[in-house]
Amino acid sequence: MPAPPSSTADRRPAWTGEQAAHSFTRHDITFPSGDSTCAGWLYLPTGITSPPVVVLGHVLGATREMRLDALAERFAQAGITAVAFTYRHFGDSGGHPAPAPVDQAAARRLGRRPRPRQAPS
Repeated sequence: MPAPPSSTADRRPAWTGEQAAHSFTRHDITFPSGDSTCAGWLYLPTGITSPPVVVLGHVLGATREMRLDALAERFAQAGITAVAFTYRHFGDSGGHPAPAPVDQAAARRLGRRPRPRQAPS
């Protein structure tokens, strides 16, 4: 069994070392998603054929403009193709959020629309 790394520098991924950074190009893209489209950026490192690919999407509610570009650029400089996208229904991606589902059985039992709560006086 090999000995564990002796320093933090030994544990860094190989692409963070002294290798020259690759240049890259960025392209605006769209792709289908359900009944709509998602908008994104495609980062392609130059001079590499068949590079690995990483797909980047923020947590629900955030868009790719919220710093995914910086992360995608680092991957591209390391020779890895990156796709940063915004989920549909957010930002410049297509679609409109679906209305919240209504519990039809509960609505029938109530026989009326629920009223908003009022703050105590």
